[in-house]
Amino acid sequence: MLKKVFLLALLFLLGGLLLSCTQSAQEISTTTTSTSSSSSTSSSTIATTTTTTSTSTTSPLITATTTSSTTTTYNASYHALDLTAEACTWARSGSNTNQSSQSTVYLGGDPSWFYAYAYLKFDISSIPALASIYSATFYYYVDSGNVMYFQIMNLASSWEESTLTFSNKPTAGTTIASGTVQYLGYNSIDITNGFRNWFNGTSTNNGFGMYGIGDSQPLVLFEDQHNTNPPIIRAIYIL
Repeated sequence: MLKKVFLLALLFLLGGLLLSCTQSAQEISTTTTSTSSSSSTSSSTIATTTTTTSTSTTSPLITATTTSSTTTTYNASYHALDLTAEACTWARSGSNTNQSSQSTVYLGGDPSWFYAYAYLKFDISSIPALASIYSATFYYYVDSGNVMYFQIMNLASSWEESTLTFSNKPTAGTTIASGTVQYLGYNSIDITNGFRNWFNGTSTNNGFGMYGIGDSQPLVLFEDQHNTNPPIIRAIYIL
């Protein structure tokens, strides 16, 4: 009888212990699940904040970069400048007389009489150094003569109006242009390339010489810088 009572008491004690363990296990399970859910929410919040910050920070930077890209436009202007010859004279074959005292320049001629070569010099320093030469046209005023053909050539050596003669005339260099005397009054010829080379320093500005083409050309007279209608170069430059 005592053994039965003892066994019943033991079974009752074991049952209580088992029930207590089961409750503890359920509490542990509930706590773990709750902790896992909290961690997931925190992670989601961090991700959202990062995305918002990235969008907020990057957008203004892109806009600022785009805005800072600007194009600057420069408006070029064309300027016309008339340059009067600072020196203008001629040389006559067979004579060592300086012709600078005359107000008329001779050009052309033939072997039966004489040849006349004209020499002109222009100061171009009044053109701004940063300019670009657009065009240059030489104008000369013919007082008498007939249609004749000539060429304009760079001069490879220096010369002075007051001392130039046929024997010490400057050496002719490269050809600038070829032209035709067509009528009385002002005639013109384009000398842009030669003038641009003077301005750029590609060739030395010793002025230019005018020479009749061939062995025989009509003699033409045009006015020098001391006359009413002086020879000029009309230069158009961009600045």
